Amino acid sequence: MWALLSDAYTVLEALDGRSGVDQARRHQPNIILMDIGLPVMDGFAALAEIREDEALSRIPIVAVTASAMKGDRERIIARGFNGYISKPINEEILRKTLHEALYGNE
Repeated sequence: MWALLSDAYTVLEALDGRSGVDQARRHQPNIILMDIGLPVMDGFAALAEIREDEALSRIPIVAVTASAMKGDRERIIARGFNGYISKPINEEILRKTLHEALYGNE
């Protein structure tokens, strides 16, 4: 992920959901890419904790997942994510999804 984005973004990485939430609190990023299948705390639990934190609740969070079955995107968006990217990650789709999550469809 870092290699795809480091030209346009400052990228911070977390190895699990708990450290991802901790980094979000420490750095208050403009956007978060969150893998659904994280160890320690999965992406849904991390999303819920971030959304409950007043200082972080408005940060757009894009789900990254290997789940690409029919209905997965809708289910993930309904849970509160601002976008969805399935693996393997396509660079063009990644950049478009990040832009839409940050700026809308302008």
